[in-house]
Amino acid sequence: MPADSRPRAEGVSPEEVLERCGLFYGQPRRSESVAPEDAERFFLAEQELAELSRSIDRPHGARLTDNDLITAFLWKKYLPAWIDAAGDPAVFVTCPVDFRRIVPGFPRTYFGCALRFATASIRLSELALQPVGELAILVRSAVSGITAASVAASLRTLEDLRVQEGLAALERVHLRHPCRGMIVTNLTRMPIGDIDFGSGPPSDFLAYAEVRGSAAVFPAEGGVEILAVRPPPQQA
Repeated sequence: MPADSRPRAEGVSPEEVLERCGLFYGQPRRSESVAPEDAERFFLAEQELAELSRSIDRPHGARLTDNDLITAFLWKKYLPAWIDAAGDPAVFVTCPVDFRRIVPGFPRTYFGCALRFATASIRLSELALQPVGELAILVRSAVSGITAASVAASLRTLEDLRVQEGLAALERVHLRHPCRGMIVTNLTRMPIGDIDFGSGPPSDFLAYAEVRGSAAVFPAEGGVEILAVRPPPQQA
């Protein structure tokens, strides 16, 4: 069966949403306010990142990007502190990947959501013990697994979910695991406030993001600035 096809008669399961989309399907999303004490902002210098990169043993010539290393670093730094879970559950990190460079013929100028989500997992006990390099390899494997075929499978699965369950079902799709995951993203640097669609620039705009349980990486002189926001206490 082709990767982007599935029997229409079957309902879309949470396992399928995770496998095909890198997303999580469950309870409806909730809007959670963020208090100042929930957020932490810090600077990661280029020198620190370079030292981290040099300290990593890359098996089989694995090529890791700065984003892989930063994501792994944040996964290890925050998730064990954010999660209070019994047993030794799997924990997750999710990264949005722009698929305009992956799908042949897809217009680079497309203005819309062209994201496929790469999600990696590991047991909680292992997350605390594994070096950043090993975690970065897991992240790189998840990102490298996003192909044109997997993008088609993801879009088809979400469309099946919409057709079978209605638009309300999409309010139950989470960008990160709501209890045992985080999302790491590079926020757009596009000057959205300056975009003119023919009626002048927008007076206001709102970009949706699942702020709780996230880390945003901003470009900064000499390194990157990171804003991390812990998940709600009742979901931690």
